[in-house]
Amino acid sequence: MCGTREIYQLTTAVDKSAFCFQCINRKQDILIITDVSRSITRSVFEQMKLFQKSLVASVDISQNTNAIALMEFSKTRKVLISLDSPSSVKKADILSTIYQQDYENGPSTELADALDMAATEVFTAQRGDRADADNMVILFTDGWLYKSEEQDVAAAIGQLSAKAEVFVVASRGINSVITKIASEPKADHIFQLGGGGAVSTIRRAITPCQLPIKGI
Repeated sequence: MCGTREIYQLTTAVDKSAFCFQCINRKQDILIITDVSRSITRSVFEQMKLFQKSLVASVDISQNTNAIALMEFSKTRKVLISLDSPSSVKKADILSTIYQQDYENGPSTELADALDMAATEVFTAQRGDRADADNMVILFTDGWLYKSEEQDVAAAIGQLSAKAEVFVVASRGINSVITKIASEPKADHIFQLGGGGAVSTIRRAITPCQLPIKGI
């Protein structure tokens, strides 16, 4: 027995067979942010969408578990699904919005504005941020920006990190901007697009598993 559950087909001695474990929903408000600027090529943009669809398809989404908001940015920023929208707790609507998202090929990357919008307009009670849910950001970007923007980005990072755990999926190499944005520990919050295990690692952060509960 594993608590109240009975385990069948053990193939080794009972005291060496396994551990009971339990996966627990953290109840999170999750914001997926996509960089659609010109420095992101169309093929990379499609890779981002595939990653996002795989992640969304693999997690529990409902009013009582995880809600997902979607946002994109280049020269301008746009919320595609807000946390107060009924679509934020409907997996089919989220997947459909990701599928329909267009490659903007925007002329610049206004990263500071995007991070500021996440902190001040998405994660607010007025826009559906739930008081009993943790906040998580999954940012897809190459981290490219002009040197003149660095101060604004640093201020926006401070605002966002006070409200949410931040994961970054880098479309190119991992640069200093990406490293600054991601939460600590950096190794657990930065991934390379196309790298192995990124989807499953983020999924485990959304729905962590505790091990052991009881040895059997």
